Order: sequence, then C-alpha cells, then structure tokens
Amino acid sequence: ECPQCGYKSFPQWMNDKARCLKCEHVLKVRSVGGGGAGLTPPTVAKARPKSPASKLDTPIAPQPRQASKSPQPGLRDTEDRVKMECPKCGYKSFPQWMNDQAACLKCQTILKRRAVGGGAAA
Repeated sequence: ECPQCGYKSFPQWMNDKARCLKCEHVLKVRSVGGGGAGLTPPTVAKARPKSPASKLDTPIAPQPRQASKSPQPGLRDTEDRVKMECPKCGYKSFPQWMNDQAACLKCQTILKRRAVGGGAAA
C-alpha cells in the first residue's frame, strides 16, 4: 500500500526503485550490488586468446559479377515477353501470364492463351 495515496498494488520496479503505479511515489530502494533481490553482480567475461590461423583475419577479395547467360531460343518465357495492345481498352503493356493466359494489366481481358501440353485441349 502506498503511504502517499493509499493505492494497493504490486509496485513497479525500475532502476532499483519500487514505485507506486498510481502516483509513482518511491516505496522501496534496492541496494546497488543486487543483493536485495538475490542477484549477483554482473561478471566480466575474459577475452579469449587470438587464434594464430584465424579465418576471419584473412581478407577475402570480392568476386567480379559475371554476365548472365543469354536465354536459349525457343524457351517459353522469352517467346511470351512481348508488348501487346489490348483490343478492348487500348492499353499497351507486357501482359501478366497466369494459368497459361495473358491478361491485360488494366482491364483483365485475356489477350493470348498458351497451348497446353499433355494432349488436353485448351
């Protein structure tokens, strides 16, 4: 219970001080060593000796980028990336291919269909 405002609650501990949740009056102060809460003081880790053959110390030269290989002629992706004009709305764009159909990006009209392999007619 807070002696200043009378509010009953579990105090909020922050920076080794317990404060009232209503008026923020300091109710208790914890010792700096951490002994009041059963905590031990923080320990400092010892630095490890440096490895003589550390892989992190060797500089790595950046690898030059290589040009991507040109696509083989006759591939499906290279044949279908053609700018088309929609007959319905007149919008010119590279259409979006989905489920073997090219759709206009503006009005979603089907502009072209791919031949489906496997003997099924589309």
